[in-house]
Amino acid sequence: MGNKRSGSVGKNFPPIVRDSFRFLEDEYGVPAPDYDAERSTVTYDGAAVRYVVGLDRVEHRISLVVLVGRVGASVEEVVAAVGLEPPPKIRSTATSLRSLEQSVESHAAVVRALHPRLAGPGGADLLRAAQR
Repeated sequence: MGNKRSGSVGKNFPPIVRDSFRFLEDEYGVPAPDYDAERSTVTYDGAAVRYVVGLDRVEHRISLVVLVGRVGASVEEVVAAVGLEPPPKIRSTATSLRSLEQSVESHAAVVRALHPRLAGPGGADLLRAAQR
């Protein structure tokens, strides 16, 4: 990350997500994300895949939902269905700025590994398998 941040987890959530997921814009041409302050979500809406990164301000946790068309699954479900080896450690705690950064980075690393498969012709099938 390298940026010296201060302030609340909620205030820093959008820029941390944008920094961590910037590769979607730079490498895959996914448009810049939309931030919904009321829902505490950052959404990347690409041509093939939509990623919704959420911050639960009560539970202090990060979540990531992947959608291809009308089919969706959590990133944890997708990882289990795909069988990434070695299985990544997906952090979700967001009780401090450091834990927020680590959690968002872990989710971004998984998206980096999965995006080519999710954006490909079998993306919806992967999500259907994740739902089982």
